[in-house]
This record gives sequence, structure tokens and C-alpha cells, in this order.
Amino acid sequence: MKPLSKAQNENLYQTVYHLEGLRHPVESPEALDAAAHYIHARMREFGLEVHQQAFTIEGWARPFHNIEGSLGAVEEKPAAVLTAHYDSVSPGANDNAAGVSVILEAGRILAQMNDPPPVTLVAFSLEESSNPIIYSKVRDSALRHGVWDGQGRYTRWATSKIGQAIAERAVEILNSGKTQAEGYRQALAEWGEDVPPNLRAHIDEIIPLYENMTVDSAIGQRSRIGSHRWV
Repeated sequence: MKPLSKAQNENLYQTVYHLEGLRHPVESPEALDAAAHYIHARMREFGLEVHQQAFTIEGWARPFHNIEGSLGAVEEKPAAVLTAHYDSVSPGANDNAAGVSVILEAGRILAQMNDPPPVTLVAFSLEESSNPIIYSKVRDSALRHGVWDGQGRYTRWATSKIGQAIAERAVEILNSGKTQAEGYRQALAEWGEDVPPNLRAHIDEIIPLYENMTVDSAIGQRSRIGSHRWV
């Protein structure tokens, strides 16, 4: 029987069912911790050797955790590393509870083999653009200027449309080799007078957070923090 045929839809569903929702270090830290505990428990249930890598962000008291499960003769270099992140910046089953469900089910199937290949599964935290220090400052500014409400939603349709477009444009410019701060400045200039005053004030206020942030320096600083620490 091919290994793929052993995948059980109910197992995939149950993982998504238990993880779906906002799992964020600022907005829902308890849910983020609960997700880590759930993943840890499932890996142990499947018979994997489980390790928890705790790491901290300077200036943030609460620790974060990467959950690692291994099977087979894993030494320094396993044959394969299967990864997914379990944090989210908005309520999501597909981002990335679905990914976690796939690696867990793969681990369950592989663990049933008599001689499983050397494989490591890793569920990462803080992969999204969710550095809690940066996010907290952005959130405070957005609330102060009435751009977001208390649940992180844009307060007006026009603000939502232009705010998201500016953020996407800033990332495009970032990816072209400039800093994210330069991206925001250029995007504001391109949108000109169409930018609502409160949104412009908010973006002007947060630009210094990204002054020296390039594509390379963002890794492990703004996003992909968990995988960066694990590697």
C-alpha cells in the first residue's frame, strides 16, 4: 500500500479544527501557546521523539516555541525536514493550520513503518510578520489614528483598500532591493491625495520601524523568526 493512501481525512480535519483561529503573540498569546501544546502532544502520540526549542525576543517577556519531532536514525542531517508554521496574523485554517495538519499526518504514517527514514518535522512559531515588538507599535499607532479597531480590522472601506495596496506596494519595492521604509514613502507618494489623512499619519509614524529593513535583514527580525532561530 502506498503511504499516501494511508492518509486519513479525519486526522487532517481534526488538526485544522483544533488549530483554526487567531494564533498571535500579541492578539491571542494563549491560543498560540495552546497550539504549541497540541502539536507537541500529537507528535508524542504518534511515537516521535519530540523536542521543544524555546526562544525569546529581546524586550518581550513571553517565550516562544518551535516544536520538533523526529523519527528514524536522525543525526545531524536528516533525509528530509518537513515544516509548517503554526502562528497566524489573522484567523485562518489555511494559514497555516492546513500545513501543520499535513506534516503531522505525514509523521503519523512514517512512524508506522518498520524502518522509517530519517525525517524531522518542525512546527515554527513567529513565521508571519509578527515580531511582537514591531507589531505592538504598529497596532498602537493604528488604534491611535483610528485606522484599525480593537480587533485589528480597518475601520473604513477606503482605508482598507488603500492601506492594503500601500502595504503591498511597499513590499514590492522592498523586494526590488530598497528598504521597507523607502517602500512606504514611495507608495505614499504614488497614492498622493487619495490617502486618507489618518492613514497617512499612521504610516508616517511607523516608517521609522522599517528604516533599515531590507529583504535579508527582515529574516529573523520582522518575520521567519522561528525558522531563523531553529536553523
